[in-house]
Amino acid sequence: MILTYDDATLVDAGQLSAAVAMASPGDAAKLKIWRAGKTLDVTAKLGGIPGTSALVQTAAETGGKLGLGVRPLTSDERTQSGIPAGLLVERVQGAAARAGIQPGDVVLAVDGTAISNVAQLRSMVAEHQSTVALLIQRGDARIFVPVQLG
Repeated sequence: MILTYDDATLVDAGQLSAAVAMASPGDAAKLKIWRAGKTLDVTAKLGGIPGTSALVQTAAETGGKLGLGVRPLTSDERTQSGIPAGLLVERVQGAAARAGIQPGDVVLAVDGTAISNVAQLRSMVAEHQSTVALLIQRGDARIFVPVQLG
């Protein structure tokens, strides 16, 4: 079990996901873990998942973009969080940043339709001209976030 990440105490798995999402591949992370009845201090080098992150944009004719760098949740993240499917937000800019979406959030649905992959999110956003409603999991809370597109 991971107890701390860079000296910050972790209360739930969502905090770990958010902290790691804000770091870059190659960064070193100091972890305090509980293993075999005792605590251990370890340093881990963060890696990337090649080809899984994509900047999601609306259709070119709208002139705007959602501004999210997302990737599907790994099987470990799905197990730890209890979320069966979704896209982990790794980078935020533009419209999504203005709407308050944060790295570490998990996009669960677009306008009430569950999503599980980047292509599905891209396709659904492309169908919208001005606003899209995203269902976001942030820690233990689920919130709808309206995003004004470009």
